Amino acid sequence: SSLLALGNLVGDDSFAQAVYLIGGKEVLDAILALLEWSGSAKKTLAVQEQAARALFYLSDAKMIESLLNMSSGSDIAMKAVEVLKATQKKEEDEKGGPQLPSSSTIMVNPPASVEHLDIHRTIRNCLDHTTTSASPSLQRWSASSLRNLIIEDQRRSLVAASESAQTGGVAPLNYESFSLQLVSSGGVMILCSLIGADDADTRAHATAALSATIDATRAVDASQATLREMRGEPPTSGSNGNSTSDASIVEAIVSGGGCGSSLAQLLLSADDAVAGMGCSFASSLVRPILTNPQGSSLSEGGMAQSVGKDDDGLAAYRNAGIALATEGGCLPALVQLLRDPNTGGQVVRPVELRKCAMETLAAICLAVSYKAGGPDGEPDNAAMVIARGALERLEEEQAAHIAFAVLSSLGSQNLMSERDSPTSQLREAAGIVLKAISSCSSSATSFLRSNRAISVLMAAASEEGMMQNSSLRAEWAPRCLGMLEAGAIIMNRAWTQLKCKSSSDSDEDDEDVDSPPMMPGNSFYGGDEHMGQYGSIHGGGSSMNLSKSNLDLLLEAIDAGAIPLASLVVFSKIEFHDQPKACGSIRAKIACCRLLSAMFGIARSDGTSI
Repeated sequence: SSLLALGNLVGDDSFAQAVYLIGGKEVLDAILALLEWSGSAKKTLAVQEQAARALFYLSDAKMIESLLNMSSGSDIAMKAVEVLKATQKKEEDEKGGPQLPSSSTIMVNPPASVEHLDIHRTIRNCLDHTTTSASPSLQRWSASSLRNLIIEDQRRSLVAASESAQTGGVAPLNYESFSLQLVSSGGVMILCSLIGADDADTRAHATAALSATIDATRAVDASQATLREMRGEPPTSGSNGNSTSDASIVEAIVSGGGCGSSLAQLLLSADDAVAGMGCSFASSLVRPILTNPQGSSLSEGGMAQSVGKDDDGLAAYRNAGIALATEGGCLPALVQLLRDPNTGGQVVRPVELRKCAMETLAAICLAVSYKAGGPDGEPDNAAMVIARGALERLEEEQAAHIAFAVLSSLGSQNLMSERDSPTSQLREAAGIVLKAISSCSSSATSFLRSNRAISVLMAAASEEGMMQNSSLRAEWAPRCLGMLEAGAIIMNRAWTQLKCKSSSDSDEDDEDVDSPPMMPGNSFYGGDEHMGQYGSIHGGGSSMNLSKSNLDLLLEAIDAGAIPLASLVVFSKIEFHDQPKACGSIRAKIACCRLLSAMFGIARSDGTSI
């Protein structure tokens, strides 16, 4: 293990490659046999620690990639052949005659030698030793090896699926991913428990292993879905509307406390690498909410037909988003990564880390808006009550304020927005946050309106390159979609308030209609209990004053170029051959139509005779 560590340190993988090419399956099985020793004696644990350390370097993704790309004629491969021939020749001399295979026919196949490592057996051994509290070092090396093994498990699964697909799905898979067994075997629960370990390195390795598990399972799910489609088989479906096995893993992580205080401690780390690892893990739990068009399908204003029913296969990810917002202080830690000295932060984190944090916050806000904007007549729904608590947390942490500050402050710096840079993705995610939280929070909408957010949103959406497909959303939506929808929400709220105020003035018998009709349990429609720190724009005053305020908003939108932008989007082409992209284009057109409708409504309701 010391030679492997030294080679890894100096970037020389020749010794690790020789283990595969010369030692082969015999050596690797011997290492696994050491891990399978029973007992907790100090000598036993010391030997097993070195075995786990060796496996960490032998399963390194870069080292395995070098073997896969190595030809049989390479220098290392030829040296391995010479060593094998010399060893075979020595055995022939000792036994008094030629043996089979003959030393003259020995060859090595570097890519095939990778298969000598039994991934399933190795993962089981490493999982067993991650629970060894008697040796923190053994626990640490076992946890660190799991991430490498899961990545290799993913590679083999995808290769097997690709080979089967080349035969039209007729050939059976020659490898089955172990990630599909991690829930039933208790592996996810073990890794979740390690997130709260005393050793900082063990916590980091466990978090990285969980992130790799989720990513690997999603990739395997996608390949399996392609094979089932080729074979004409129906898609699989699980409990709670979840159709993929990664949803089961996310559910196990949430129920196992993976979104608790231990994750918050990683996010609060002053080390950007450690904070980035925690942020990446949090993002992996909720990423499908962004990449799936149904993840943000809630109509602004609580008008969706199936709000809160979770029948679209995204229930596990939304529950994870709610858990991140309500458990263990993860939300304050996440928001802290986004703060700068102007918004209460002490340091400015790297843009890649801030981008990941904003993406995670955007998914959380979409989950909260879906749950909190429940249908009329269900105010006592338990999930809705929890989501309301999450919404209050978002308001307390000034999520809208932080996202708006990011969108505003980076506007002048983003001169190359046509490039899908981290800064551009950060601003796009900020637009999604504003759209999601303003769709369910009156206080957030009030704050945005009072800070002339419509100008910032329209300016950002009008930048060059914003009509391109978003890599943040898996190419299904234009990058400006969140900003357009946020602008439509602000304008429609203003128009709705103006109509309700006019109706109040014309009907003296109504006692309290200063704001739009309250839907039970829906903060989108206002209510003092949801005003938070931003204040309310539903206060009293004459309809003339409200009309002037809305007229200012209308003029602000016109000056910001809302009409030319809406015209450009409405007349853009829809790619009907690609259903996800067609969905994104149509939603952008709907947002622009709602924006224009509200602008015409405010203009027709003008009480100032301007």
